[in-house]
Amino acid sequence: FFSCGMPQSDPTLQFVLARALELPEQRQAVQSVVSGTYDLRRKINAVNKAPVQGPACVLSERLIASGFPVLEEEQLQVVEEVSRDVGCIQEAVSAHWLKEADRAAVMRKLLKAGFFSMEAVCAALATPAGSEDKLPPGVPRCRANVLLAEVEEKCLGQESCDRLQEQLRLRMSRIQVEIRSGSPITVTAPHNIFLARDDHSHHMQEDYTSAIAAQMATRLDASYITWSRLERHRVEGRWNELRRACGQGEPDFDNRDPNFLKEDELEQSPWYRALAEARNPEGPALLIDVHGSRNPPKYDAHMIIGLGAMDQVGKGAAEVFRDALEFELKLPMGGIRTLPAAPQMFSCRETVLTGAWPSSSGRLTGSQQAIRLGYSHAMQVELSRALRELFEKDKALCAEVALAFYRAWKSSLVGL
Repeated sequence: FFSCGMPQSDPTLQFVLARALELPEQRQAVQSVVSGTYDLRRKINAVNKAPVQGPACVLSERLIASGFPVLEEEQLQVVEEVSRDVGCIQEAVSAHWLKEADRAAVMRKLLKAGFFSMEAVCAALATPAGSEDKLPPGVPRCRANVLLAEVEEKCLGQESCDRLQEQLRLRMSRIQVEIRSGSPITVTAPHNIFLARDDHSHHMQEDYTSAIAAQMATRLDASYITWSRLERHRVEGRWNELRRACGQGEPDFDNRDPNFLKEDELEQSPWYRALAEARNPEGPALLIDVHGSRNPPKYDAHMIIGLGAMDQVGKGAAEVFRDALEFELKLPMGGIRTLPAAPQMFSCRETVLTGAWPSSSGRLTGSQQAIRLGYSHAMQVELSRALRELFEKDKALCAEVALAFYRAWKSSLVGL
C-alpha cells in the first residue's frame, strides 16, 4: 500500500490538509505532529484516553502536547474523509505504477488537478474531452487529461488511463472481486471490516487478512474476494466516529457477515454471487478462506485449518486433504522460530474454528457456501495475530505457505 510508512516528505499530506482545513495555522499544526497521510488516519482513528478538550483520539493528544489547539469533531471528520479518499486513489495508483517515485509523481499531479476522490478520477477518465479542448497529440482525449493539461502537468497515456480506471472501479463497490478466468482457486478474506451478526456481538475487524489473501491469490494466480478498500475506510470511519462520541463503535448493519449467512439470503448476497462467478465450471475447485484468530494460548496453534464443510458432505475427501496439508506444511511452517510459544505451529484437526456451522443453525460459512456451489475443496484458514504480522512482513514465507496449500490440494485430487 503506497501510503504505508510514508516519510515526512509524503507528497499528499499538504494537499489533503489544504483540502480539508481552511486555516493555514491548523494545517501547519497537524503537519507538525504527523508523518504522512497514513499516519494522519492512524492518529485520528486511534482512540486513547480522552484529552482535556476535543475529540478523544491520538491526534488531539499530540496537538495538545505540542501546544496547538485541537480540531473540532466536524473538522476531524472532514480530514479523515479526505485522507481516506486519497488513500484509496493511492492504492489504485500503486497497482499500475510500481516505482515509488512514479507513484508520488502521479499522485502529486492528480491532486494538483483537483482529484480528491475515486469517483472524480473515474468520471473524468470516462468523460470525453470537448472539441475545443486542446491536448497534446497522441494522448487520450478525456476530461482527466484536460484538467492535467490546465495545471501544466503531463497527460496520462492510454494504457495508464485504462489501468487506472480498471483499478478504481474495482475499489468503488462494497466488495472487491478479481476473477482469474480459468483459475480453479479462489481466495477470500471476509472479515477485513467490522461486521454485525444477528443476535450476537459485533465481529471485530481481522487485521492483515485481506493483504495476506491478496498475496496468496497473486502467487497462485487465483481469484480474490474481499471487502473493498473504500468500504473498509468508510466502515472504520463510522466505527471510530461513534467510538469517539459515545465510547462504542458500530458497524454498518447493511453489510452482512459473509461467514454467517442464512440459507434464505444467499441468492441476494453479493459475496455468494461472487463465489459462484469465481468457481471454475470445469473440474475441481478450491476455496482458501483467510481469517484471523487470537494468539496462543487462546488456541493451541498459530494456524488452524478447518475442513468442517468438507467433513459434513463426506469424511473421505476431507481426510485425504487433511493428510496432504499436514505433509506439505511441515517445511514452511516448521522452520518458523520467531512466534510466541504454542503447542503446535499449525493444526488441521481442531474441534474449534472448523469452518462449518451446524446444519441445525440454518447458517452457512464461506466454506459451506463454496461446497454448495460445487467447489470440491474448501478450507477455512485461521491465522493468529502474530502469524498474520509475520506474513505481512515476510511475503516470501506467505507465498510458500500458499504454494503448500496448492500442492496439498493437487496431491489430494489423485484418485478422486
